[in-house]
Amino acid sequence: MRTGVGPIRGWLARRLRPRVGYATQCELELRYIRVERMVIWLLIGLLVALLLDRLAWRWLTVPDKRWLESRNWYQVLRQLGYLPVWIVVGVAYGFSDLYARRRGEPDRGPRSVMIILSPMVGGLLAEIVKRLVGRARPPAMPLMTEQDPLPLQPSLEYVYKPFMNGWFDDSNLGFASSHTGVAFGALVLLGLMHRGARPVLWLLAAGCGISRVFAAAHWLSDVYAGAALGTIGAWAIWSRMGRRWSRDARDVWRTHGGRLG
Repeated sequence: MRTGVGPIRGWLARRLRPRVGYATQCELELRYIRVERMVIWLLIGLLVALLLDRLAWRWLTVPDKRWLESRNWYQVLRQLGYLPVWIVVGVAYGFSDLYARRRGEPDRGPRSVMIILSPMVGGLLAEIVKRLVGRARPPAMPLMTEQDPLPLQPSLEYVYKPFMNGWFDDSNLGFASSHTGVAFGALVLLGLMHRGARPVLWLLAAGCGISRVFAAAHWLSDVYAGAALGTIGAWAIWSRMGRRWSRDARDVWRTHGGRLG
């Protein structure tokens, strides 16, 4: 049974089906529909985040940045977006899998490669978008003092650099948050690997993004964009590399004849 996907998607589906190995044309066309719906919802979420940017800056930004940086919980959340952390975690997974393989246990797949690659992809996508968009970070929250109890509030208008200038001068660029892209790239992938731990892992990823708003390092929409890019990167890597070794997806793997996706 054919689905009403339109001539363009139908043409693409017919051309791509032999390459990606889907069982039927209808299955591939349905995948296009799901992707389009996901894109629509991501754009709606971005619009909501843009509308909430100024409100989030007023209510979530911590004026005293030195106090914030002295908090252990803030440093934990922030370092989740630090790529070397996940390189170390990936190497640790690699040694664990090597030890298990030598003991004759089942192959656990390229888990270490995925854990290192996914945050790299999330951070790289965020850095590319950051240079393409060229939007500056939000202003710092003015700190009230005895000498100045009512400091002048900064302008909350978006500031953009000239088109494509971000490739030559990447200072103070905010959209999208690369810290958040790295954190979501790693923690979303770990959640896909360890299903029972998803609530904790994905809340930690969200906490890393919100910590960037606390520090006035990013607008809320910067964080949203970084989270979306990191999640997309993690899902892409998982769908291509990870599902073969997922216990939860093993039956699906067999029913699809061993194809990824």
